[in-house]
Amino acid sequence: MNRRRWFCAILLLVSLNGLFGCASRYRLDLYMTADESRRKMKLEGSEYSSGGVINPTGETILQPGPGNCITLTLATRGQRNQAPAYAALWYDEYLVYRVYLQLPPSVAPATIPLVGNSLVYLAGRYDQPAATKRFLPTGGTLVVDSVTAHQLFGTIEGTFANPVNQTVSVDGQFKVRIAK
Repeated sequence: MNRRRWFCAILLLVSLNGLFGCASRYRLDLYMTADESRRKMKLEGSEYSSGGVINPTGETILQPGPGNCITLTLATRGQRNQAPAYAALWYDEYLVYRVYLQLPPSVAPATIPLVGNSLVYLAGRYDQPAATKRFLPTGGTLVVDSVTAHQLFGTIEGTFANPVNQTVSVDGQFKVRIAK
């Protein structure tokens, strides 16, 4: 009889864990739309910087100031290219984007417009002029969903354009460690 109670108790705990564990997970998927194709992006890194502001036109993007910034490093496989020196060699381009998001000095759940508070930078592509690698927001929002003692959970949805009218759209959820 004692074995049966233990078996029922373990079965009940496993069932409750499966039921509530799956329902409370925060889905951390980020997507980017560029060149008319939507791709799931790999979040290679996220960094929280306190005491900094975004300067979209300056040589250095992050500068000291009264605010907080989040930098998301997103990557995906790009188009397939042929090596210039060898006809038989092909390689896949690896695209890396950095998404800079400006937060107010006190971090709390809020909805923040992306215009004036964000920037997308395309890393690499050394043959492209630097001005065409910076994408400024044309619309969208950053939602700080929740803030714990150590992490910030957010949702981004917005469109960005560079000076030659190329656009990228970013949407999805992310988390950032805000305490060391």
